[in-house]
Amino acid sequence: MADTNEADESLGLAAYSTFAERYATFALTKPHNALYERPATMALLGEVAGLRVLDAGCGPGFCSEKLARGGATVAARSRTS
Repeated sequence: MADTNEADESLGLAAYSTFAERYATFALTKPHNALYERPATMALLGEVAGLRVLDAGCGPGFCSEKLARGGATVAARSRTS
């Protein structure tokens, strides 16, 4: 059974990595992400100056960068890092 689980995990990681690369390429300028999803998410956070923030599943780090520019100390971790 362990071999099947390892193979499934390896396939899943490969599929995720392919999706993550596509997301990183398009999410910065894709209207849904750039004009809706990311601004809405960041607006929910409010003031972050002086806070320590974990951006788990940060992907290419778009939100991590914005948090850091807002004065937060950011620890970021994507699935593949």
